[in-house]
Amino acid sequence: MAEIAGYFKRFETYVSKEDLISRGDKILVGFSGGADSTALLYLLSRLRSKFTISILAVHINHQLRGTESLDDENYCKQICLQNNIPLIVRRAEFKDHRDLENQARLKRQEVFSQILKMYRFDKVAMAHHKNDQAETVLMNLFRGTGINGMAGIKPQSGSIIHPLLCFDKSELLEILRTQHISWQEDSSNKLNNFKRNKIRNELIPSLEENYNPLLVEKLSTQAEIFRHAETLLKSSCSKKLKKITLEHSPEMITISITGLMKLCEIERFYCFKQIYSTISKLDSDFYMHSYHELISLCGSSGSKYSMLQHGVFVKKQYNELSFSKERADEASENSEVVVIEDDRSRAVHMGFRFTFKHLKVVTKSAMTEGGKFSVIIDYDKLSMPLTIRSRQAGDRFSPLGLGHDKKLKEFFIDEKVPKFERDKIPILEDSSQIIWIVGHRLDERVKCDEETCHYLQITAEPVHLGRNRAASRK
Repeated sequence: MAEIAGYFKRFETYVSKEDLISRGDKILVGFSGGADSTALLYLLSRLRSKFTISILAVHINHQLRGTESLDDENYCKQICLQNNIPLIVRRAEFKDHRDLENQARLKRQEVFSQILKMYRFDKVAMAHHKNDQAETVLMNLFRGTGINGMAGIKPQSGSIIHPLLCFDKSELLEILRTQHISWQEDSSNKLNNFKRNKIRNELIPSLEENYNPLLVEKLSTQAEIFRHAETLLKSSCSKKLKKITLEHSPEMITISITGLMKLCEIERFYCFKQIYSTISKLDSDFYMHSYHELISLCGSSGSKYSMLQHGVFVKKQYNELSFSKERADEASENSEVVVIEDDRSRAVHMGFRFTFKHLKVVTKSAMTEGGKFSVIIDYDKLSMPLTIRSRQAGDRFSPLGLGHDKKLKEFFIDEKVPKFERDKIPILEDSSQIIWIVGHRLDERVKCDEETCHYLQITAEPVHLGRNRAASRK
């Protein structure tokens, strides 16, 4: 009994040290019926009165092992009934049996997320322990990883908590045996058709026998060291990111490329990772190939765009890099490359028929007589080809007569352009800059002057929507 008291004291100390549970918390417990989750449910139930927490067990029957799966479900019902713990059972179906391990993981995440919101619970407790930690670190190492991967399973990640990372598997089994608590055995854990099972059943026992019998403990300790190192690095990079951030809102983050390139490589990586996490609302999926793609974007000339995972849209313009999820999908649909021919080109897009005409001589009156839907610019100041598109997050240009750059968003506000109209306004740009906000303002950099010898007249004539669609299909 003294040993069990020691285990419980360690559990309580770990939960408090890592700030995993607060008084009054409502906690979902992932309960498969196996030894790990049964031990977790037992330990949490002993905390109920001291922390005044509410516990709700959730069992997901994947229906992949026939009667075994049903036995697991019935066992969970029995245990929860005996211990006065409410239980929710969900049954999952898998039509495609490829990559079942990953499908089952995603299904669990989906169910936990739904129940968490539905019942307004605070956290989801999972039963991962030191052996799971060792397996995760090795899997990440073999796949190729950085500091985050070597940190393995975190004690807390969002609403997910892992209170058993202070125990190894043998200790959890000992807790159950001494308390005369039974559990279910999952026969599929002995099959080596999953990568994690092979690491658990073959690799780790071999490494323990031939290299270090304390391998699980050592890997668990190393993961904790890497976790603290990453926490320190994140904190440092967060401060540096603030210094190079030009604009920060829930929809968009813009940073200075010059400021970014003054940082060392690992600092740049973590700045990108933090921005990506903020915009995507995810704490993963930013990898080295994305980092190299963004560094290449920073070094490119002119305005360029890139799309990262989960719809994170990145735009490079001048000395700025903007990240957003705003209008990323529409930007690709509403962009059309227009190549100017020697005499005349036409394009129909976004409800306008665009005409491009080269002129050798232009009178002063001709410069203004076309109205707001016709402009004459210095052709030699362009960098071809031209593109017609809708607005994008982070757009800037130099409005004619203003004398300095301005964000398009601010320009629209100052011009009192209604929000519902802004997406309908065509933007004409060359390969490096915006040259015309159609119907509103030309860019200062392409205006004609005394040295202009090659003029280009651009006319945008509004057309009927039906005609626009027909023309666009040609």
